[in-house]
Amino acid sequence: MSRPDSRKISRLTVRVAAVAGLFSSLLYGGACAAVDFTSVENAAGSWELALRDTERRCGMQLRAEKTTYPGYSLAMPAGCRRALPILAEARAWAFKAGDSLQLDDGDGTPLLSFPLGPEDALVARGPEGETYELIPTGRQKFAQASPASGSSRPVAAPGIRPAAPAPGPASVPPGSSTPAPQQPQRQSAQAPLATPVASGAPTTAVRPFTGRASDIAGRYIILRDGGKDVGCMLTLNDQARGPGGTFKAQLAPACRDNGIVVFDPLGWQLDRGRLSLTARKGHKAMFEHHEDGAWWKDPKEGGKPLGVRKMER
Repeated sequence: MSRPDSRKISRLTVRVAAVAGLFSSLLYGGACAAVDFTSVENAAGSWELALRDTERRCGMQLRAEKTTYPGYSLAMPAGCRRALPILAEARAWAFKAGDSLQLDDGDGTPLLSFPLGPEDALVARGPEGETYELIPTGRQKFAQASPASGSSRPVAAPGIRPAAPAPGPASVPPGSSTPAPQQPQRQSAQAPLATPVASGAPTTAVRPFTGRASDIAGRYIILRDGGKDVGCMLTLNDQARGPGGTFKAQLAPACRDNGIVVFDPLGWQLDRGRLSLTARKGHKAMFEHHEDGAWWKDPKEGGKPLGVRKMER
């Protein structure tokens, strides 16, 4: 049997080492890719909007073409508006080079504004204090950013957080009209995964409401963390009509809770034992009835705890 050519082995060794070195450089210490935000064309592409601390996320396309609305063309599956109700009024996106990226309604009013940070992900606050992240998933133009020297682990690109590897039950990938099915997740054999509970969340159990809409009508105080009265009053009227076939809701003008003022509920309805409040911009928040008589926002919708309790006559 002939012996291997030592020169061929040497050349092969050099090539393998070169490839390994390039991979190591890109992963642990070399240049890392960051979205180039110097122009609309460079920032346009596939993105994912995710509601932090939940499984709710939506794939969308930010296009460089102008639209009939103020801003640039925005495309997403119909299921996105169910997975993330704040997108119900989203019609376009806007961009300020090196400053911010935002999702707008049909009038050019920002629904979510994402400032471009040097290290953190693109983060925006919703009307209820919930946190959204905008994550690039492809087709953007990337610039080169040098990581800090001496780093011993992968360095994320400035302003970018990698997309989650497995979408949850409310995920809506681009090109789909319905949320993707939940992917099975492995659980550690050492300790069970705990379900996170929002700070200040109600401690009483949920009790399905079996009454009628007329039983709900009346004046309510608004509650925050730990059942604290924030000094705002909400009137639910079952004798007047609100938007979209709902009953009329009206927030008292003296309210100083910024999240409630931005949400500004204009309509309400009883939906399969839950209270649905419709915001001025059209998206809805669902409230569950608790055994102490208060209604608390479904924690799966994200954001800070929010509740309402009927005022005694």
